[in-house]
Amino acid sequence: MIAHLRGRLIAKHPNNIVVEASGVGYELNISVPTFSELPAAGAEVALHVYTHVREDALALYGFLRREEIKLCRAPNGSRVSVHFDFHISTSATPSGPANVVVFDKVHC
Repeated sequence: MIAHLRGRLIAKHPNNIVVEASGVGYELNISVPTFSELPAAGAEVALHVYTHVREDALALYGFLRREEIKLCRAPNGSRVSVHFDFHISTSATPSGPANVVVFDKVHC
């Protein structure tokens, strides 16, 4: 599993970025708060990473602060899509209350 990534930010978009580390470009999904705190393309970044593996996909989610990873994990092993849950919960912060609706057995 990829848990941390440090490298040069080569592309930056509101929902994802590409970080080059040791000659490999990693695409990471990010939240809007993470996007707003990232430096301009070309700068070095260090991100905490949540790696989500499915039979048909491998997705990386990047965060500037470790505690933000909790926002993209589905609670109690529910079957909510991590991608779906991640984008709903990006308005929440680790230090504040979250108004997040979680649907059981939803696949996106």
